[in-house]
This record gives sequence, C-alpha cells and structure tokens, in this order.
Amino acid sequence: MGRLILLIGKTSSGKDTVARYIKDAYGINQVVSYTTRPKRPCETNGVEHIRDNCIELGIDINAFYTFMRYMIETDFIMSNTDRYMNNIALLRDTYTGFAPIYDTGNSMFFRERSLPIVVPRLKTHSFVEKELDLLKCIPNEYRCIVNINKLPTKEEFMQIYSQDVPDRLNRLEPLYNLYTQKIALLQAFQTGKDIWRTRY
Repeated sequence: MGRLILLIGKTSSGKDTVARYIKDAYGINQVVSYTTRPKRPCETNGVEHIRDNCIELGIDINAFYTFMRYMIETDFIMSNTDRYMNNIALLRDTYTGFAPIYDTGNSMFFRERSLPIVVPRLKTHSFVEKELDLLKCIPNEYRCIVNINKLPTKEEFMQIYSQDVPDRLNRLEPLYNLYTQKIALLQAFQTGKDIWRTRY
C-alpha cells in the first residue's frame, strides 16, 4: 500500500501550495480533491466539524485529539495566534501519522512593530478567543504532550531567527526573552498549574 497525504482546510488556507510542494519535492501525485460536508447546525466551535471529517476519512479519533493537543501547546510556545478552525490543515501519512505543524506565519510577534517586555495575554483567531483558554482544552493527563527539553536552545533559536531580514535582527534578544517566558509558563502548566488563573 502506498502513502496517503490528506489536506483539509478552508479555501485559500494554503492546501494547493502544500500539495504542489509535496508533489515537487517527493514526486507524489495528486488525486481529485475531496470537498467535505457543510458544518452541521449543532456544531458550534468547529472542533467537532474537523474531527468528524477526519473520522469519515479514516483518521483515528485518538490520533486527532493527540495532534490537536500537541498543536495547542506548540502554538502557545510560538505565540501563534492565527490557528483558527476554518484554516486548520492536517497532513497524514499512512505510515508515520500526522505531519509537523505548519502555517505559523503570524507567530513570534511577527506583526508587532515593537515587542512587549512581558508576554501579554494574547487573543487568538481560534475556536476560543484567548490563548490561555486554548490550554484549558488539554486534559491533565496530556499536559506534557510537548517535550520542553526538545525545544530550541538559545543558540539554535538565535541561529534560526538571525536568518530574518537584517532590519529585524535587533529583535533577537527581546524575542528570545519572550520565548523563554512562554517556556516557563508552559512548564508551570505541565506541572499542574492553571496558568490562566494567575496574573503575569
């Protein structure tokens, strides 16, 4: 049996771009695209809509929820505020499971002209309004789904972000400071603290 890569997302969410990349980079041909059913009236936050479509297409329900929880914690670390449910795309390989997260162009305060000193309470374009409220969607037994020890070190972080356009390089240290604050918050969350109840 060959590989299957499934792309699900709203119009203009980047599915065609990703599909072209996969075809060019890996020589995997496209099949006729599949348009999913309309959202049901009883589905209010979008999660059930995406979940049901994944199940209908053969994706394991546990794999779906694991992926969603991992994505929420990863987006939290990166301060990605643009992960809304109409723009979510899941890549799936029948042998390896879900592909790494992409579409993080609005993360790490990319659109901010000046960086805050302390991590603000961010609003999102997701199925809930506030970034911290997304963490409430993760059950206690899944709080450690992201291994903090595998996150980029300061040296790796600086190497990655030093490739940004030259006039943004003065943002490296303040950006790294915000990144470490987010890691500290996630560590507190992973050890059982409900960080949405605290002031920071």
